[in-house]
Amino acid sequence: MLRSVFFFLFSITFFAESTAQVATWDSITTSNQAIGREEGSFVVAGDKFILIGGRIFKPTQSFSLLDSTWSTFSAPPLEIHHFQAINYHNLVLIIGALTGGFPNETPVDRVWIYNPVNDTWIQGRDIPIARQRGSAGAVLHKGKVYVVGGITGGHLSGWQKQFDVYDPATGSWTVLQDAPQERDHFQVMISQDRLYAAGGRMSGAGISIIDSTIAQVDYYDLATQQWTTLSSLSNIPTERAGCAAALVNGNVMICGGESIDQGPAHDECEILNTTTHLWTPADNMVLGRHGTQIGSMGNFHFIAAGVGYQGGGPRWGSIEVYSDSTDALTIPAAITSATFTITSCEKFEGIDVGDSLLKTIELSHESGNQAILIDSIKILNASDFELLNSFDYPIFLAPDSLLNIDLKFTRSDSNFVNDELRVYLSVPDDTVITVKLTAPFDGYPVINISNSEACSGDTVSLWTNNVFETYSWSTGSIDTITEVYNAGNIMLSVTDEQNCSYENALNVDYNPFLGIVSSKQLIRCKGSSDGRITVNGFGGTSPYTYLWNDSLSSTTKSIANLGPGTYSVVVTDDSGCTVEGSFVFTEPNELFLVYILDSPQPGDVNLLVSGGVNPYRYEWSTGETTQDLTNVTP
Repeated sequence: MLRSVFFFLFSITFFAESTAQVATWDSITTSNQAIGREEGSFVVAGDKFILIGGRIFKPTQSFSLLDSTWSTFSAPPLEIHHFQAINYHNLVLIIGALTGGFPNETPVDRVWIYNPVNDTWIQGRDIPIARQRGSAGAVLHKGKVYVVGGITGGHLSGWQKQFDVYDPATGSWTVLQDAPQERDHFQVMISQDRLYAAGGRMSGAGISIIDSTIAQVDYYDLATQQWTTLSSLSNIPTERAGCAAALVNGNVMICGGESIDQGPAHDECEILNTTTHLWTPADNMVLGRHGTQIGSMGNFHFIAAGVGYQGGGPRWGSIEVYSDSTDALTIPAAITSATFTITSCEKFEGIDVGDSLLKTIELSHESGNQAILIDSIKILNASDFELLNSFDYPIFLAPDSLLNIDLKFTRSDSNFVNDELRVYLSVPDDTVITVKLTAPFDGYPVINISNSEACSGDTVSLWTNNVFETYSWSTGSIDTITEVYNAGNIMLSVTDEQNCSYENALNVDYNPFLGIVSSKQLIRCKGSSDGRITVNGFGGTSPYTYLWNDSLSSTTKSIANLGPGTYSVVVTDDSGCTVEGSFVFTEPNELFLVYILDSPQPGDVNLLVSGGVNPYRYEWSTGETTQDLTNVTP
């Protein structure tokens, strides 16, 4: 009986006809069929499944459980097949694949990357020539991809024991210890830090291409870095190749495949207990198929496409699911493109000619569940700056991680050095990140001063000729120029168009305060010229010089014989600072006397005085010195 399940948009719960804890394979009813293909792969990325690769340039497709619909996208840039696809933070990696037609396929010479967000194909790093092969097992573990086995001569020869690890974060490719057994047309899983290789064959090693299937199971212990071949009691019960692998509750499940023993593709699934290393049968798939892959979402395992007969067709367009879980299926989050942070400017300051300085710039993956793909990192001019990292590009930056970009600057002269670090990204969206690298000289930006020996009370102007985006003086000015009225340390902070900031300061000095003290002798009588003024400079920087505006342009401290008028003097100290004093002389009115006799008593003389300069002094012929006289007799 055909078993089927439905996934509805309003409910993500998986419903099966089986009872609790009984694992079954069930068909999924879909609104349309996948494009049938053989030797492609089927992998989860975000909230969708990606059906990718296969013979004869098959378009890439995605399947959504939310509406049970297949969507079609671009085909790979080359015919690519026989690989176990990897989901690396929602970018699909293809490693250890074949290209070309049967039976003389050749290994694909590099890693290929598919971005489901914008349906783009990106060339990854090249695979070392001696390690190129196809139909290999590949699995991701703790951020690294392990690649084992494979074949170099299509379906005829060149079976491999080779074992390598590829680190997407650095692009490095490292050769590991060979596996015990050559094998191709198989898939691998990792459980409890052990990589298991089960199934597969040595294509073309026997009488026919498909009859040299492999019974033995090998595992590699990632902790001890040693391979182990399990005893014959742990041989796979049903020998087949082109089979798919999944991890079910920590155990390795092998499903489908083809063998010389039967024409139809195998529908058997068998589970290897990774603790006891004993096999148990699992529920058979609804359709026998080989040449595809199982994509898993938690405890739910899905398989699609593949072919139903030994060596080829029919090419299935259906999808089915296996699970023993009674829990609801949790669909992963949809893919969200990465965002990142990096400084826009890095300064290398305080370096003498001939000296060097090391700095690290951090590129941070800030948000999104998709990796960043970095094509290259370059210094624009690379004269005084040096990039110390050595990567095999492209490299990947996983979510919530940092990439340290190490730089070295060696100063060759005292000039301002300006350069750029450029980080070229394929994901997201062919982005170019620019970081300005600067090495300013001491005293940058340059601050000019209108008067370096200002006198008290002067206004001093400071300005910079360097062009920036913003200016900020400690005086409060935000222009290229500022005015200063008092002594002190004046700070200038600037930023350029790439948000590089610089600071410089200039100490503004004022000469000491210069002042004048004076003494003055007034004009005593109307019509006389007996005024006198004496001045002395104080403060400032001695000695002082004097210049009067009198008729003689006197240069002495004192001038005399002054009549009515205004007299000014300019005092100049040794620093050239000046202070001016102004003095007004006026003459008194003419002295006027009025005698009043016999007032207020007979014989009294009352004297009224006006004009002149008070106080007055009196000298009478009688010898009296008072203003008034009394009891004067004839």
